[in-house]
Amino acid sequence: SAVKDKAGLITTEVKANETQSSFVFDTGAGISCITESMAKKMGVKILPDNNISVASFTGQKNKVRIGVAPEINLGELKIHNAVFLVYPDKAFTFADGAYVINGIIGFPIVKELGTITIEKDKLTFSKELEANTTEKNLFVDELRAIVMLTYKGKTLPFNFDSGAKESLFNKAFYETFKTDLDRMGTLETSKSSSAGAEVVSTEVLVLKDQQIYLGKKLIQLPKMEIDQKDYGVYGEVNFGNIGQDVLGQFEKVVISFDGSYLRLED
Repeated sequence: SAVKDKAGLITTEVKANETQSSFVFDTGAGISCITESMAKKMGVKILPDNNISVASFTGQKNKVRIGVAPEINLGELKIHNAVFLVYPDKAFTFADGAYVINGIIGFPIVKELGTITIEKDKLTFSKELEANTTEKNLFVDELRAIVMLTYKGKTLPFNFDSGAKESLFNKAFYETFKTDLDRMGTLETSKSSSAGAEVVSTEVLVLKDQQIYLGKKLIQLPKMEIDQKDYGVYGEVNFGNIGQDVLGQFEKVVISFDGSYLRLED
């Protein structure tokens, strides 16, 4: 089953060691994550401390350890020896405890699930490849998912991040469409937080009521935010991060890493 959590993110039930919990389903996480207390409950074997620090996209550094879950269950699916970054609980506690994430199912697991269908209260995985005429628009680049979207007639690669609440377009996007964006946009301050719970304020250029396309499928963006100064962690070959504000508009989202496509259905 899939439910949206308090932050509007898709979660999925994960079961291990007779413990069940909701984890965020995050195509944008390069590795799965779990809190220390949940790791202990779920029987995750935590490896000796190797003094690893991980920086989130807001720049917050967290000391983490590596853990291996002998077996976890996502619905009917059994996954053996799943690797997790084990975070201190406080790193995944937001708004003074009002919002807590127990864990994140990240890209290395997500991409092995075959065809993933996200509906209102349902998340299903299937290894059966449907005979499909959908054009290829979803690609794997090492530990991340790339989706091809079209804006003003140009088709460009974006990071596909089901764990981000809002989409954010970056400096490469700004430089490509600068003339139009400067004419139509207004500057605002945007706040974001990521693992580590630190809130960061960024000045963004905001455009109202923009249209982007996935193939011929129109996606309306009531609010488009653009960071004019930062290319983001993936550099200038990437044009931004596509989040839940896009996916959440559709009744049915089909993600297939086996078939290399993303399909959005009303």
